[in-house]
Amino acid sequence: MSDSAPSLGAGDVQTLIVADEAHTKAMARYRKADEDRRAKDEAAYEEAQLRRALDMKVQCTFCGSEFGKVCRATGKGPGRLHTRRVAR
Repeated sequence: MSDSAPSLGAGDVQTLIVADEAHTKAMARYRKADEDRRAKDEAAYEEAQLRRALDMKVQCTFCGSEFGKVCRATGKGPGRLHTRRVAR
């Protein structure tokens, strides 16, 4: 019994080449679909964040007035030191 690997015929080599090309194309399609899905998910996430930010307003933590106005409770402002973001 010899330790040499069995020799492949010309048909076997061609079959392996075709199978490798098919696998390479399938993996390229898979990667493309994965990239497209990730881009779509990222765009949806960014849109959701933007919508959430637009639905928020900056409000004074003491008196409830909107950002940019003088606080009715402390007389301070307009400033960000005593403000918070709240849903509209």
